[in-house]
Amino acid sequence: ANQTDRELLRSYSPIAADTQKAFMFLSSFSMIGALDKYSKDHMAAWVARGGVQRGFDCALMAVYFACFVSTLVCTPLDDVMYSSHLRSPEYYKWDVGADFQEQFASWKVAHLLRCLCGLLGWAASSWETRNYLNNAPNKALHDIYEHVYGTRVPL
Repeated sequence: ANQTDRELLRSYSPIAADTQKAFMFLSSFSMIGALDKYSKDHMAAWVARGGVQRGFDCALMAVYFACFVSTLVCTPLDDVMYSSHLRSPEYYKWDVGADFQEQFASWKVAHLLRCLCGLLGWAASSWETRNYLNNAPNKALHDIYEHVYGTRVPL
């Protein structure tokens, strides 16, 4: 909301390491899921929506990749904030140098970008992903499964 830099440092520093780990795990896992979705839709020959589906899948991978890269950009200052908090929990009250302020300004942009990309990717994949039995782009995969195993895909 409307926090000063010192208030942001005070509230974020204790959880900086955990937040960085969560973003790293979630953005990595999301990229793998988006790539898996792309490969399944590609195997199904982009049935139903063609180029639109391919574009959507590529955009989803790009959004999650941007979240991952933004997390990598934030990592060094996340580490500094967390370790500074461990050494002196009230370090945010001290005067910080111009170098830290410059890095902190870049960090805020990257942090906002990783949050927005993560939310946008989640919203887009939640909106687009459907139950596989009702998902037309994966019908070809289900037909192959039924042909090979002689049964329907278990729920």
